[in-house]
Order: sequence, then structure tokens, then C-alpha cells
Amino acid sequence: MHTIKFRFLLSITFFFFFSLMASGQVSTPNVISFGKSDYQAGRQNWDIDIDKDGIVYFGNSDGLLTYNHGEWKLYPLPSQSAIRSLKVIGDTLWVGGKEYGYFLKEEGDLTFHSLGVLEFRHVWKIETDDENIIFQLEDKFVVYNLKDRSSNILEYFEGISTMTKWRGRIWAVMKTGKIGCVFNNTFNIKHEFQELYNREVRRLFQRGKDLYILLYDGQLYRYNGKELTEVRLPETLKGKVLFAAIPYNNESYCIGTVTEGFVMLDTANSIINDVNTSDGLLDNTILSMKRDKMGNVWLGLDYGIAKVELQSAISKPFRGAATFSVVDYKDKEYLATNKGLFISKPYKGFELEKRLMGHIWNLKNINEELFICYNGGLYVFDGEKYTVILDHTGVLDVAQYGNTNRYLVSTYKGLKNYLKLDGQYLYVSDIDLWGEAKLINDKENECIWVNIPDSDVVQLKIAADFTVDKKVCYGIKKAYDINNEIVFTDGKRFKSYQNGKFSDSKNNLLKEIEASNIDALIQNENRSVLAYIQNDEVKLIEQLSDGNIHSYNSLLKSLGKDLNNESKFIDIQDNTLRVATDRGVTYFKIKHQNQFERNDDPVISSIEVVGTDHRKNTYPFNDKKLTFSAKENNLKFDLFTNKYTSDIVEYRYKLSDAKEWSSWGEWNDGLLLSNLRGGEYTLLVQNRINDGKINEVALPFTINKVWYQSTWVILPMSLLFILFNYILYRINKYFNEKKLQVQKENLEQENAKELLELKQEQLLQYMEIINRKDAFLSKVKTGLDKMRNNESNKWSAMIEEEIHQERKDVLFSNLFTEVQQDFIKNITEAYPKLTANDIRILSFIRINLSNREISNLMNITPRSLDTSRYRLRKKINLEQGEDLNKFIREF
Repeated sequence: MHTIKFRFLLSITFFFFFSLMASGQVSTPNVISFGKSDYQAGRQNWDIDIDKDGIVYFGNSDGLLTYNHGEWKLYPLPSQSAIRSLKVIGDTLWVGGKEYGYFLKEEGDLTFHSLGVLEFRHVWKIETDDENIIFQLEDKFVVYNLKDRSSNILEYFEGISTMTKWRGRIWAVMKTGKIGCVFNNTFNIKHEFQELYNREVRRLFQRGKDLYILLYDGQLYRYNGKELTEVRLPETLKGKVLFAAIPYNNESYCIGTVTEGFVMLDTANSIINDVNTSDGLLDNTILSMKRDKMGNVWLGLDYGIAKVELQSAISKPFRGAATFSVVDYKDKEYLATNKGLFISKPYKGFELEKRLMGHIWNLKNINEELFICYNGGLYVFDGEKYTVILDHTGVLDVAQYGNTNRYLVSTYKGLKNYLKLDGQYLYVSDIDLWGEAKLINDKENECIWVNIPDSDVVQLKIAADFTVDKKVCYGIKKAYDINNEIVFTDGKRFKSYQNGKFSDSKNNLLKEIEASNIDALIQNENRSVLAYIQNDEVKLIEQLSDGNIHSYNSLLKSLGKDLNNESKFIDIQDNTLRVATDRGVTYFKIKHQNQFERNDDPVISSIEVVGTDHRKNTYPFNDKKLTFSAKENNLKFDLFTNKYTSDIVEYRYKLSDAKEWSSWGEWNDGLLLSNLRGGEYTLLVQNRINDGKINEVALPFTINKVWYQSTWVILPMSLLFILFNYILYRINKYFNEKKLQVQKENLEQENAKELLELKQEQLLQYMEIINRKDAFLSKVKTGLDKMRNNESNKWSAMIEEEIHQERKDVLFSNLFTEVQQDFIKNITEAYPKLTANDIRILSFIRINLSNREISNLMNITPRSLDTSRYRLRKKINLEQGEDLNKFIREF
């Protein structure tokens, strides 16, 4: 078996009003009331209509009042008069009162077009025959032709009561009792009835194939086109002033009264729903009514507006006190509350039992006696009188022991044994067990199970002599009486108790839920429905005939917030789950059948521009393109979902290009999108009702781009941007290339410099070697010259030749020229008269050698070098005082 969660009310074969009839009480649905301070308009609301978009229109004493998915707005008439009738036909809203005309939707708002202002007359009803709009006054019809926009007035001084559309024609009732239809610009009389003569007919409405006629003085007639038959209304409505009526569905219709509020009647003309000021209406005078698509009925009151939720599966019949338990006893419903004992009245509602005012902890129906566990003691009620059993301490609970005449009472002072003899309850003894004990009578196992907060379950067995066998069931956290079956939990599994042992429960529905943190548990008589309170949430599952398990948990989500935390209580009676709350009792109709289509889709009801340029677009947006200026880039979106009072609605949103959704929230104040850039957007909004199915709506809108974002600006700007970037690229490339070239040249110069320095070093080393060799050879030659023989002369000549031979000069010249090639080239070209010896001296000066070093390298005396330097100054034309060394190094 598997669990199916669903959001819609379960639709299975079940007569809609069965439970109401079985209980004998009239049902009181939820009521939402709106006062003048809510809608900011006049007190009276004479007529109501609803358009295809779900917008509700009210004929208000201050003008046209609209309710657009949570937002109210008033449109006064130019004459500042009341609107007493209205009719939505297509996209046009026809209105009438002292002034009559029509409203058109133009540019997201309503614009009024007046057709006339009346003197001493009002338009009380508006209908259409598809070719004409017919305005009904006190004594005339104004027939306005839609094609040629002409008006024709049909006067009937005898007086007109009211009119409606029936069988494709406009039918009306005259004050003289005549009934007929308006056709071809005349009133065609069909019948005349004395029953209607000189009587105020308030409403005509179709029910089935017949026309129903509601009279102000409390009577209702049925007209089938031939005969007039009185409809017998309930005694409750006899002699009451009836003002409004509408058909609801094939089985029921609604009547609005002047003093008794709103009633709904079934096919047998019995009242099945009743709402008045005691149930939340601001006023009992119902001037107008209209049913919406969800089956709610909107009420226009003499003071205020109300919405009656007739299709909600959840209702709150009692809201007068914190409730601790609910018991049915002898065709009445009894409530244990913190204010006393409340008892259901024959028609509807509850009344306080004046004799039992104060805190009632619990009620139990034992052997056709109602036990009342009271702050002041223990009472028993037999249907006629209350009998005091105990009055010296407060009582929390009571239980019979098996099928015996022994009773166990849980009091503020512990447990006590009582014995019933001859109709009297006698105190026997105390039991040594303390705590706020709740008691369960286990007839099968002949014991009593005791639940004490924060303790394990205790089993008590009481002998005939009232001796007590007390056993703590370690590990067993709680016991539950789930309608003639006792089950237990150890926090992990549900258990049953047989033959002195705990074993896993075989209950099929219990296998579908977790066995932890359950405060209350109940099952219906045929064991097909299981309800429980777990972690402060009310839950319910049902096993259908096909074996599937249906969960109602999402529908019951809202009930958790109202639970009475002092003592959580639920039970099931006649397919109705009853939940004790901190303000009364809440009912959930398990097999309720919703007869109307429900649209759960979210609605973006308005878009408001936040800032100095304040303006607002309201739903519907009529598929027109929503466009905002570049400055209107802070937008507030209001969200709405058609829901019942008991529903909890959450929203989330994102823009279509976003990856993540917002978190779920109720968004009661709407959502704000700030600093939106120019462009096209689509807002996606999702909702979920009671954690159910996710529904989605999308709204596209556009924010105009600023001037520099337009196509005619962006294109040339883009081209200029591309050109500018290209120029920057070329400039950057040029400078990069120059930089690379400079870096390359610097690197080459550094390499050349390093090479030059290396070669200069080599040159100096070479010269040093030559110098030393020549010095050595000179010494050898001097020694040979002293020998003075032919052989010595020969070697002396060879040494002389080696020292002065030309190839040494050539080798030196080649090496030096390679090192100082640029310098030698440049100075030779500048001064052609320089000799090779001059170049050698200048090259030595260039590499920063001293005169002594130059003399040694050239094997000449310093004086000879000075002479050579003097000649060089002459050859290169140096001025007197100009430094030769500096000139050569900087050349």
C-alpha cells in the first residue's frame, strides 16, 4: 500500500449534507468580514457581481467598490451618488442608482460613461436580452440599445417590483401582481396573481426550471410559467423580513434576511447553513449576495461585506473558550472548556451551563452517564440532574475498572478508588501513584493503563478488596484508546498487549505512520480512518476499499497552530474529525465533496512602481505588454491566491534567467525587485497550498533602456568602441614592438660590451705576454752581444728580428682592430693622416691605459710617447688646454 498526498478535497460518493442532518444541527461555515475601515467606502452594499477574472464588484453607497484579488478600490460616480444595481456583461460593467451608465476598462483602470442622472428615482435592477440593456426603476424600464446606443423608456405607473432573466427573456413582477416579460419594447403580461397584489417582491431567481419569487414579508413562491405555488419555509424564517435570494446549486439556495443574517436551504427547504452576527457577520441585514467560482457566497450588508466559505472542509462551530474534550451524550454535544461546560443548542451553537462554570478538564460517557472532571470536583449527569461525587479537590480524569462497579478517579491529590452502590458513588481508598494521570480502562485485560507526563506507562490491577497491583511498563511511553482498541508505543513501534506481553501491533493503518512524538491518536469505528497529533501537527490518513492509503495531512496543516497545548484532544464522529483548540473546536469533514472548481494558481494582482514616479498596474493585464521607463526600475509585485481561511499559502519566485528560486515564504507584503536594468524580463511565481502541489504563473514585462542603451546609440557606440580598441591595439602593438626592439638592442649592446671587455682583456693579456717575451729576448740579446762571436751575433740578430718583425704588428693590429673596430673606423675616416702607430696609441688611450702602460706595451720610452702624443694633438687639431684622453674616450 502506498500513500497518496493530495491537495483537493476528496471527491467520493457521499451525500453532501449527510453529516449535518445526522447531527441535527445547522452548520456554521467560516466567515470573513470586511468593515468600512477595510475597504474605505460607504457602509451599504446594495448589489454584487463578479467578472470572468474573479474581480468582485459592489454597488456601494459611495460608488463602485472593487475587490481585485486582495485589493480594494472605490470609483465614485460624477454625481457622488450610491450604486444600487450593477451587472457585468463581457468587458463592460453596467451600473445604476440615481445616476446610471457603464464602466469600461481602459489602460488598466475603469472609466465611467454616464447615460443620465435621475430625479426622485433609482435604478434597482439591470438585465440584458443580448440586444438591449434594461434598467429597472420604480415605475419604468429604460431600454438601451447596444447597437445604435439609443434609449427607449417604458413607463408603468402601477409600479415595478423587480425583474430577472428566465427562459431567455426578461421577466418582471408588477406591484399589482402582474407577471410577464419585457419584449419588443413592451411589457407582455402572462399572468396576474392576487397573492402578489400590492406586496413587495424583493427577488426573482431561477431554481431548476422554475422561477422563485421572494417576498419581503417572509414568503416564497414558485412560478412554473402557469401556476403560482407557495414554498413552505422553515419555522425559523416565518414572519421574518426577507431581502435577497440567489440559487446556489441544484440542491440548495440562499436567502438573505434583514434581522437573521444569511441562511442556506436544501431541496426540502430545510436550513443547512446559518450565519449571523454571532458567527462573525458585522450586520444581520443582507442586501445582496453572489456566489463565486469556488462556491463562496459574498454578502453585501447594510454595514460591511462578508465572504461565507461554504465549500471549506474545515469549520469552527465554537470559538468561545479553550477546549479540552468533546463528547456526544443523548443527542447533544458537550464541550469541556476553561470557562465551563458548553452544551449544543437544538438549532445551532453552544450555550454555557450556568451550574458548571469554571475549568472543566475532561468529559467521559460511561454506561450512559456523563462524567464531568471539574476544577471543583467530579460530577455525573444522567440527562436530567447533576450529582456531585467529589467536591474537595480538582479532578483530571475518571475510568471504570473493567465491567465492575469500581471506578478510579485521577485528582489533584493523586488516584482514588470509588465504588458505586445503589446509584451512589462511595470513596474507598487512595492509590500511591502521583502525577497528572490520564486513565484508560482495558476490559479485555482487566486492568487500567495510566499515562503520566514524562513517565513510562503504569498498569494497575485492582482486586475485589481494592488492593492494587502496580506495575511500571519500562520502555512503554504512552497508551492510547483508539475506539475500543488499546495500543501502545515505545517511541519506535506500536504495540498491543495480550496474555501479559507486549507485541508489535497488527493494525494496518498504524504501520503507515511513525510511532514517535504522538500526543493523541484515534480511529473511526470501521478502522478505515486514523487521526493523530504528532509534533504539534494534526494528521489523518484513510484506507480506501482498493487498499490505497490517502493522506489528508496537507489539508490539516493549518490546524496545528491552534491546538490546545495543555491537553491535546481529537476524535472522529460521523465522518467528522473534531479537534480541541485553544479557542474552541474545529471540525474537518473527512468525506466532504467540493462541488465547485478550484483555481489554485497564483495571481500577480498588481505591479507598483516604487519611488517618485508612483503608479500602479492591476490585474488583469490583458496580455498587453507591460512597459516601464528606465527610471521605473524598482517594482513591487503583490501576490494573491484564492484560498479558504484554513489554507496556508506560500510563494517563491525568480526571474527567468536566474538559476535559483527564492526561499518559500508567505510574502504578505509582496515582493520587491530593485535596480532592474533596461531589458525584457519574465517574472516566475510559484505557490503551494498547505505544502501541496506547486502551481506557477509567468508575467513578462519590459524596462526601457536608458538613451545610451538604444539600438541607434549602441550600434555606432559599439563601432566606435571597436575602432577605439583597434587603435589602442595598434598603438600598444607599436610600443610593444619598439620596446622589444630597444630591449633587443640593449641586449645586443650588453652582449657586445661584454664581448668587447673580454677581447680587451685578451688584448691586454696578449700585450703583457709579448712584452715579457720581448723583455726576456732583450736580456738574452744583451748577453749574446757580450760574447762577440759569430754564433752569438747570429742569435742576436735573430732575436732582434723576432722583436721587430712585421707579423707581430699585424697580429696585434688585427686583434686590436677587432676590439675597437668602430672607433678605429670612425677616427680614421675623420683624420686620414693618422698612421698605424698613431692608431695604436689612440686605441690604448681609448681603453684607459696610463702613459707608462702604453710605453711598456709599445716598447718605447715615455719621452718618445710624449712626443707622439704632441704630434697626435696637431694631427687632430686639438685646442690648447683641451684634454687628449677625454677627447679620445668621448669620440
